[in-house]
Amino acid sequence: MKFRLIAMILLSLFILLPQAALSSSTDFSPEDIPSASETDISEGGGPQIGPEMTELTGYSELPFVDIRATSAILVDAKTGEFLYHKDINTRREPASLTKVMTCLLALEYGNLEDIVTASSEAVTGLNPDGSTARILPGEEMTLKDLLYCVMLKSANEGCNVLAEYVAGNVEDFVALMNKRAIELGCTNTNFANTHGLHDDNHYSSAYDMYLITRAAMEIPAFLEICHTDTYSVPPTNKTPDGRRLVTTNALISNKQYSDYLYPYAKGVKTGHTPQAGYCLISTAERDNLTLISVVMGCTLDAETNLIRSFVETKLLFEWAFDNFVVKKLLSKADVPLEVKVIEGVDKDSVQLSPVEDISALVPKALDISTISRTIVNNYPQGIYAPVEKGMVMGSITLVNGEKTYGTVDLAAIVQIEKNQLENIINDAKTEASKPWVKWVIIGGVSLLIIYVVFTILVNVNRRKNTRGNYKGSHHKKKYR
Repeated sequence: MKFRLIAMILLSLFILLPQAALSSSTDFSPEDIPSASETDISEGGGPQIGPEMTELTGYSELPFVDIRATSAILVDAKTGEFLYHKDINTRREPASLTKVMTCLLALEYGNLEDIVTASSEAVTGLNPDGSTARILPGEEMTLKDLLYCVMLKSANEGCNVLAEYVAGNVEDFVALMNKRAIELGCTNTNFANTHGLHDDNHYSSAYDMYLITRAAMEIPAFLEICHTDTYSVPPTNKTPDGRRLVTTNALISNKQYSDYLYPYAKGVKTGHTPQAGYCLISTAERDNLTLISVVMGCTLDAETNLIRSFVETKLLFEWAFDNFVVKKLLSKADVPLEVKVIEGVDKDSVQLSPVEDISALVPKALDISTISRTIVNNYPQGIYAPVEKGMVMGSITLVNGEKTYGTVDLAAIVQIEKNQLENIINDAKTEASKPWVKWVIIGGVSLLIIYVVFTILVNVNRRKNTRGNYKGSHHKKKYR
C-alpha cells in the first residue's frame, strides 16, 4: 500500500513539473518588446480645411474680404502659410517692385561702405517722367546711400548705377537678375531692365515677388533701409547740399500722403506705371504676427481719389490681424504619454513631455481642443530601466483636418534607476524559461525525489530487519 502511494506521488510530479516550467515561459522578457507602434488618440476632427475659400486659405468660418487688386497674396512671414491669394501666378508688370531684386543683388555682391561712381550711361536716356533722385554723371556716394535712393525715392537711374557696380554693365546685371529669380523658385518672372519701367518682356507675378522679397528680408540691411521713412544723403562731389529722401510708401509715412498711414506697417516697396497700375509690397507686425503682402494691378479710385494699392494692403492686414492669432497648441509642460518601466527603482512608469512647444497661426475662432493628436509610442510594451531624463521615447503630431501644425519628440521628464534585485529575478525567470533549463530542473527534481524515496525505502527495510533481529535474539535467551 505504501509503495502504491509513493508511485502515485512520483507520477503526479512528472506530470505537473513540465506544465509549471512551460507556464513560466510566458513571463515578459526583453525579446518580447515589439517595434514602435502608432496610436491615434484624436480628440475631435474640427472643421475641414480645403484648398481655398473665396480666394482664401480654406478656413470656411472666416469672413470674406473684398480685394480688388488683380493679383494679391498675404503670407505669414514665419511659416510661409498663405492667408490670402488671388491670381498669384498670373504674369503682370511689376513696375518698381523690380527694385527689390536689384537691391537684393547689390547687397549680396557688394559692400555698404564702397564708393560707387555713376556713369553717364547709367543716369541718362531714361523716361523723364520716371522716379529719380537726380544722380549726376560722375557723382560719388556710398553703396548704402545709393540703396536709400533706390528704395525710398525709387530712383531709376540709381538702379543702373547699382547694375554697373555689381556686374560691370546693365545687360550682364539683368542676366544675373533672371538667374537669381530662377534660384529663388520664380517660374513666372523675366526681367528686361533693372528698374521696372515698361517693357513688354518685363514681367513677374505676385507669388514670385513674394519669393524675391522673402529672400531680401533675410538681409538686415535691406530691412533697415526699406523700413525707413526719411533719410538724408550726405553731400557728394556733385551735390554739395546733399539729399533729403522721403519714402514713396504712404503706409509708413504721411509726408506725401495723409490718408494711408498704418501703424503696424514696415515697408517694403511701391511701384507704378500706366501699364502695371499701382503695386505695393509691404510687411506688418502685430501681436507676434508678421505678414508679407503683395498687391499688383491696383487702380486710382475715381470717386475717392485713393490709391488702391495702399487701401487693399491695409484691408489685408486688418483682416488678418482681426481673424488670426498665434496660439500655443502644445506646451513642454504637457504630459501626453506615459510609458511602462520594467525593473525601475520606486517607479513602474515614466511620463513623457514634448521637447518643445508647438505654436501656430490659427483662426481666432478655432477651438484648439478639436485638434487631433497622433502619438507615436516607441515602447508600447514598456522599457527596461535605467531611463535617462530627456530620453526620446516617442513623438506627437498635431493635425486639424488636412492641416498639420507640427511634430515634436516626446522625452522622459525624470531619470529612473535600475532595480538590481528585480533584474536578477527577471533574469532568472528568463533563463528558466529556456527549454534546456526546464528539462534540467525537471530531471534534477526527479532525481532528488527518487533519492528521497529510495532513502525512505532503505530506512524502512533497515528498521524491519532491526526489529526481526531483536525478536530472534530475545527468543534465544529465553530457551537458555
